[in-house]
Amino acid sequence: MPIDYCTTASLFNGAMRSTVVTSVEELADHEDKWEMLRRESGGTVFASYALTRTWLECFRGNTSPRVILIEKDGELAGIAPMSYHSYSSKGLPIKVLALAGEVPYRLWLPTTSIMFKPGRNDVLARIIKEMDRLDWNTLTAFHLPGTMAVRECLRIAGSTWSTRDYRPEVNIILTFPEKGDIASIFERKARENLRNRMNKLERERGSIELRKLTPGMISASVDEYARQHVERWTPKGGSLFMFSDNVRFLKEVVRRGIEGDYGFAYDLMVGGEVAAQSMGFYEGDTALPYRFGMNDAFMKYSPGWMLQYLTFSDLRDRGIRQCSLGVGDEDYKYRMGGKETPLLGIMARRGLVGAIDRIARFISTPAAGSGR
Repeated sequence: MPIDYCTTASLFNGAMRSTVVTSVEELADHEDKWEMLRRESGGTVFASYALTRTWLECFRGNTSPRVILIEKDGELAGIAPMSYHSYSSKGLPIKVLALAGEVPYRLWLPTTSIMFKPGRNDVLARIIKEMDRLDWNTLTAFHLPGTMAVRECLRIAGSTWSTRDYRPEVNIILTFPEKGDIASIFERKARENLRNRMNKLERERGSIELRKLTPGMISASVDEYARQHVERWTPKGGSLFMFSDNVRFLKEVVRRGIEGDYGFAYDLMVGGEVAAQSMGFYEGDTALPYRFGMNDAFMKYSPGWMLQYLTFSDLRDRGIRQCSLGVGDEDYKYRMGGKETPLLGIMARRGLVGAIDRIARFISTPAAGSGR
């Protein structure tokens, strides 16, 4: 039966029930079951109900929910936290089904993913089937954790749709030493540079203080972060924080994280000025920084290194044992002692968009049609 996208739609298949939630308000009834399943399936904090709902709320002008819920014998057995947005390319309508957290020019949610009960590939197959029913011609799911469940999801998706090659990326994970100086895991030269620049900064610019932010301090801190980001990136092509909904989302998601005891935010203060900032989340013994910023006026002192060093020490005191340094293979992450973990992804196109894409790829293939 066709799905009416103006309302919640339910389809039945034996003891399995699927629901496509198309409004943020309808998600409220599913919070507890969502979180139980996320923890059971190993979903990251970025796939949590709280972050997903906040993202959908703040960016409802750019995207709308297409959250697929699969219930089996009365229990929530699978979640695909999808969203929908559209645009036009050369007159062709592009209808995008994407994981929540993926829409152009808006802050993203890395390492979110489709979640299902361990070993229940029948539930995963049902999720893929329900995704196939939805009205889209482009599917994206990027920066997925490289778990066995995600690999199985990509395998089934790849056998269902015509997919494009996706170059795997990496997330760098840093494991803290159990005791002693956090900097002991840094490369020797990095440790020396850190000490020298901290001493120089304190001599030339004033005392160094790590300020741990409370919920009431978040709004002003994010405003300063956004101001510095716009100042730094506007001459280089533009800043995401020129869009007010990005500022609003960062305020909301970090404030709620701290209030819910799963978030953190720090300002590195030097002589009374904000030199660098870090905001993120944690779960269990793992910290997941989300946004990191630096005041260009302090660039020659590398305040980012100092902030990382001080925040790592404070997080370890809170019981954190490892920290994600984020997507990307920047050299400084390895000099801190970080280790790679894979991030996977998929893109699929179908219908007229898919046909045009296949033709374009064929034409661009070296020696296409030459017989060689």
